[in-house]
Amino acid sequence: MTKFSLLGKITLASVIGQSIIVAVLESLVIFFHVKFVGNFILDEFGEGISQVDLIYHLIFIIAFVFQALICIDALRNKNPIQFIALLIFNLLTLLYAVIQLYQHKTLEDEGTESANFIESSRFENRTKVKIYFEARMRPLEYTIMTFISTFSVYLAFMTYKLYSEMEWDNYKKYSGDIKIRKAFVTLSILQTLIKMDIFFIGAYAIQLIPSHKMGHSFSIIETILIFVLSATLLLMSWVAVSREKKYILLRIYVLEVYNNNDTDIENSLSNTIRNSIKRHSKKLSLKRKQQRMKSNYREYKSKHQQLLQRKWQLNEKEKKELRWLTNRLRDHSRYLARIDLWKNNYENPNFEFLKEFPLWLKGLELAKFTSVFEGMKIRNVIEFDEEQLEKIGIYRNAARKVLIEAFEKIKQALNDPEHPSRIENIDEILDTVIENYENNEEN
Repeated sequence: MTKFSLLGKITLASVIGQSIIVAVLESLVIFFHVKFVGNFILDEFGEGISQVDLIYHLIFIIAFVFQALICIDALRNKNPIQFIALLIFNLLTLLYAVIQLYQHKTLEDEGTESANFIESSRFENRTKVKIYFEARMRPLEYTIMTFISTFSVYLAFMTYKLYSEMEWDNYKKYSGDIKIRKAFVTLSILQTLIKMDIFFIGAYAIQLIPSHKMGHSFSIIETILIFVLSATLLLMSWVAVSREKKYILLRIYVLEVYNNNDTDIENSLSNTIRNSIKRHSKKLSLKRKQQRMKSNYREYKSKHQQLLQRKWQLNEKEKKELRWLTNRLRDHSRYLARIDLWKNNYENPNFEFLKEFPLWLKGLELAKFTSVFEGMKIRNVIEFDEEQLEKIGIYRNAARKVLIEAFEKIKQALNDPEHPSRIENIDEILDTVIENYENNEEN
């Protein structure tokens, strides 16, 4: 058994202590994240995002366990290069913590954006849920970043001391021959890089697990193949470096270069397909959301009718549920009406020419802006004061005025016999659109 120096024992104890502290704090963040998500009914995409968020936290914890293993290996082999790599890796975890904070916020917002909120006696709306759990998660995440920053300074000092100690041991072992020492340093760097690759390849394979739920084409089998093939290449690289098999190492290098070039060619060939998918993504998203809203609407309608049948026999909890269902039905019906209005009159091929009219687009943007804030008001997402409500009313009236003015100009253009997009029943169609829009505003 290798004996560690006093300096090595202190460093190892510190690294293990850091791993334990970060793991505990990160586990608390995961606990609050699961509690937060538990207040929503997630769709498949939302579940995928939630899994991605949990996997990122898990990778973060594994990174510190990996640091402790690297530290033990560096002390056992008296490898000063590996301690420098450990310091760099620790700084990378700090960068990862900063990025993770931003990702955590984004993934929570996107994952619960289209989810149905579960009302309870503890939380009345999704805003209060978010405020409550953010007040508990954010201080923990800031504490983790501060702790890693402080520990990085300490680890840099310990690395300097250990490097001086190990450099002298290696000097005595490999004599003062400069060529031998350079070869030793090169060998140590290659071995350290291979060891670091173990973590990055493992982390990459793990984060591919929820890819299918996120709409990507990766499957579990592909994930396993990536992990197995990468592990095989790493093992071959380690054998080649440790036993100085330069031809094996050269073949691995050629294979990696070929694989990267092949991936680049594949990516470039699929750019056209990806761009095509991107162009239609909004339409597909709208369709999926419409289907989900219709499904929720039918479910809410059924519960609403059941409660209405015994309206005078309801207790306080059931009355509260009835009010909630009434608001949800009104919200869903307005949204579905806006989608139908948009799909039937804007995405219709016969109405492509409408995109030429700036007034039409301006009116639609104003209507969209107004509907967003009215939806937030209905769902109690934001408490509006009188001045803000007055501004929303001004936007609503402006949208109606601009749209009607745009309709008149469109009618004039289309009633022109020389206009290429003339439609015989344009008056009837546009009058129906205006009537539907005004009915939606009145409701």
